[in-house]
Amino acid sequence: MRSEWQVRPLIERGDLVRVLPGVPTPAADIYALVEDDGRVPRRVTELIGHLAARLPARLSQGA
Repeated sequence: MRSEWQVRPLIERGDLVRVLPGVPTPAADIYALVEDDGRVPRRVTELIGHLAARLPARLSQGA
């Protein structure tokens, strides 16, 4: 099973069709991994913060 956010464009274009709309997609966590040596570039830290703030709302949008 694929994440809904991965296939949403295909569903919207009609390339994929929902066959079991009542079956929920299992939840999956997303992790950002960085080395724990104190040298994480600020832009990486900023990107992780940006994604953490915005992804939940984007991923919860219905197709």
